Amino acid sequence: MSVYAKARAHDRIREISRAGLDVASFLDEASSVLALAVPNENHLSGPYWYTLDPGSRLITSDYGGEGCELDTSEVMRWEYLDDDVNKYADVLAHPRRVQTLQEVTGGEPERSRIYREYMAVEGIAQEMLVALGSKTGEFWGTVRLNRLRGQPEFDDDELRFMAAVAPDLAEGIRRGLVIGEATDPDLPDAPGLIILDADGEIISFSVGANHWIERLPNRPSRGSLPASIASAASAALACARGEDPAAESRVVV
Repeated sequence: MSVYAKARAHDRIREISRAGLDVASFLDEASSVLALAVPNENHLSGPYWYTLDPGSRLITSDYGGEGCELDTSEVMRWEYLDDDVNKYADVLAHPRRVQTLQEVTGGEPERSRIYREYMAVEGIAQEMLVALGSKTGEFWGTVRLNRLRGQPEFDDDELRFMAAVAPDLAEGIRRGLVIGEATDPDLPDAPGLIILDADGEIISFSVGANHWIERLPNRPSRGSLPASIASAASAALACARGEDPAAESRVVV
């Protein structure tokens, strides 16, 4: 894509980030723009997004990924518990806030378990992971872009483009979350309780829990739990195992 076309794409992302869209609508629009600026053809329906709580940096929801054989709970357990590379916490610490699977494996993606067991099987050969941080340093999300076997590696121009648009993508998510809070109806404050086992399976589910799940930003599309709950449960398990002493295990809705 030409420099002019990339500038137009950036302008469009900046425009929709301020258009008053909720998170899902904003990410749908942003995915369409990115498909032209940084082609990311794969068997899924475009990019795979996380939203993050900027305070705890826990994953609060996921978008995209339809067609992925891994359910949301499996993905969250991989993010928080597995010893692997190219996970969302890694890119938050990356000085450029953009990294690729080729980069972090030294050109040997087979070093990654999720690549060997899932990506390679599905024909996915390339992955770019981008931290969506605001200009004030808060992280509001991440996005993964993939390419199939036989497609080119993500080049330096594409990495620079994604680093440049990341603050605008973060702003779109931030504003979308504010809009979602403003349009939520007032509902009773009684807590709900979900008890999970060490494998992330539901043991007990209180009557009030479903009421709160309905208020979460996105419902579970792949599995039984929304990303925010699966994320908090996996982070809590990592903390209990001593693998992540900074992890927090609370989701506030």
